[in-house]
Amino acid sequence: MKKITIYVLMAFFASMITTDVVANPLKDMDFGDIITIMDKTAASGNMPDFIDDAGATRGAGFNGDYAFVASRQGGGDFVYYWDVNNPDAEVGTLDLTGVEGGTFVLADMTAVGDNIFVSNMVFANNEFKLYHWDGIDAEPTTLIEYDTPVRLGDAISVIGDPDEFAAIVVSAHGAAEFYIWEMVNGDLVDPEPDVLEWQVNDELTNFSRATEVTGSDMILISGPAFGPVLIDSDTFYVNHIPVDFFPGWPMYAHIFQYEGYRFLAYAHIGEDPAENVLYILDMNDGDTVDEAMDNLVASGFEDNVLHSVEIGSNPNLNASVSVDLHIDEDGNLSVMSFAAGNGFIVQKTYGDTPDTYTLHLEVQPEGSGTTTGEGEYVEGESVAVSATPAEGYQFLHWKDTDDNVVSNEPSFNYTMPAGETTLIAHFEEVSETEVSTLAELRDKPDDGTIYQYTGEAVIVAMDDH
Repeated sequence: MKKITIYVLMAFFASMITTDVVANPLKDMDFGDIITIMDKTAASGNMPDFIDDAGATRGAGFNGDYAFVASRQGGGDFVYYWDVNNPDAEVGTLDLTGVEGGTFVLADMTAVGDNIFVSNMVFANNEFKLYHWDGIDAEPTTLIEYDTPVRLGDAISVIGDPDEFAAIVVSAHGAAEFYIWEMVNGDLVDPEPDVLEWQVNDELTNFSRATEVTGSDMILISGPAFGPVLIDSDTFYVNHIPVDFFPGWPMYAHIFQYEGYRFLAYAHIGEDPAENVLYILDMNDGDTVDEAMDNLVASGFEDNVLHSVEIGSNPNLNASVSVDLHIDEDGNLSVMSFAAGNGFIVQKTYGDTPDTYTLHLEVQPEGSGTTTGEGEYVEGESVAVSATPAEGYQFLHWKDTDDNVVSNEPSFNYTMPAGETTLIAHFEEVSETEVSTLAELRDKPDDGTIYQYTGEAVIVAMDDH
């Protein structure tokens, strides 16, 4: 293990980042229309029960095609993945052959392209491990095995392209250090890490992460103890946004450019009351990132919020979050936000105005119920659809115009296809049967039938009444 100077470290970072300078100053804008592609959040009521434990589900990642969650919940270790382009597909799990050891076998994770990384978590004087998969169908390899002098594994970051040149950044817990490994052409260069001693406000690096500032050679470091800190290859410390600028902990922050504009995205964690929110802020007031940070602080938080979405209100005091951004080949931006114990959401915005299609909702028979969710939607958008029976009716199922059953649930999320579509909520009339004795009523099956009692009045004696 070698400790290196701040200057050398930043030159190391800069060598793996492609600078893509855009014209400045950047213009004020709205973030634009954003649609939900997949919603597995506690806030929506769609969070799967196998990732609802904040203490046992601590890491997540997104590579543009799949959303991943690492979990120790349910008496085992699992890395689940969801195909965001096919929301109806079954949830998959990664092969965990040989994944073992550590205080926690699975802790944090991230994904870059086909490269998937999962860490264990260990206390000082134990073996920290980082596992690697080169695709969802691959077997894992143990990329890093390191006898650590500090607690490691709670938070990991990968900067750059692991198939070409990248850095694995692991923040220490209970210390002020980052442990950094270099990857070239998919292989680890040295099993021993470089160590950056953190020197900002004497704060610890617990749960901190590093992200690339797009369009520059800069890196953004963020964690619950300090606001986002901007560093570069020449001066190390460039600027920062004070932590008290934010309404809660500013976690996993990104400064990114999209369609020629600059934004700040981060995961908000609130303690009292418990809150987990994805925020995207306007950072266009400034010719440089440095200047834009100053102007953002001067103008205030609320005036710069362009987009926010609630993930859930379950406590997340381990500060376990993920925010991942991906721009596809068509220039469309996808954002995934995860908060432990609160699930995740994937949303998308488009560079060009996308085509929309009409979703029609009908009921059969006429007058048997009502529906919500009809409207204009983008292909792939997740639409909350619901059906409510009228008095004297009960819900049966949703069908399409080809008489295929779409869902047996009155409320569900429908993935909008590329075309005008009609869904039909089917109801049936609830039969009503007369019964004259309570004994007869008790023997009736619980099948939804309404029974009208025609017998004599019954007086029931109750204690204290």
